[in-house]
Amino acid sequence: MFACATEEEASPGSAADADDQVTAAPASVPADAEPSANGEASGTAICNHLLAANDIPFATAVFPSTDACPNQRSGFTPQPSTTVAEVRRDAPGSYCLSGEVSTGQVKLVVSFDHINDLPMPAVHGPLDAVALGVSAIQFTLESPPASGLNVALSNVIRDACGAMDLCINTGLFITSDGVPIRFTDAGTQTLRLADLEPGAEAVGAALDMSRFAGIEFRLNPGPFDFCVHDVRLLDASGAALAPAGG
Repeated sequence: MFACATEEEASPGSAADADDQVTAAPASVPADAEPSANGEASGTAICNHLLAANDIPFATAVFPSTDACPNQRSGFTPQPSTTVAEVRRDAPGSYCLSGEVSTGQVKLVVSFDHINDLPMPAVHGPLDAVALGVSAIQFTLESPPASGLNVALSNVIRDACGAMDLCINTGLFITSDGVPIRFTDAGTQTLRLADLEPGAEAVGAALDMSRFAGIEFRLNPGPFDFCVHDVRLLDASGAALAPAGG
């Protein structure tokens, strides 16, 4: 059994209709259909669903990525997998992921580039967080799994490419003795960009925040039902940044 979501844009909704936002669209819905009023994503397969992130400053989308749906916006049906991952919006700015992973992989992604826009652009359009003066990210965890989760940041390597692993440099973590820290406690976390170190999968030694792609909350094996809220980009003084006119 599996459920996953990918990079189709969906309209934000209230906590009351949060479950509707990840309901698979019927096969009769064309792949380029607009999101519906109740927040259901467009697309012809469950691998074409995600939530808009208008309530997170500068973010463009929130979605889970799993071994069942590794290639976002592909239009493919899910791959055979025992992984379960169901996303929901509990309240403005609060996104939750529930399910279980054993041998596969699951991560909740807060995206800051524009590859998720509809119509789908030819290039990624990453966020220039250097120009904004971003020095840290901040978020609040609610009910993190007992097995903990890791937080990784990513940047766009090149704007147009065929395979996701050629587009995105990911796997930059806050580490302890070279090992990515597992977050097991609820509460607010502030991660300084200067403290990030590359993991084994990173293709670059440093995060290029002038081409910021996203924040990944990576699950470890076991059941999970957690929420992330109040995701913020902070300046050097610790103040939360907001879009101009926002």
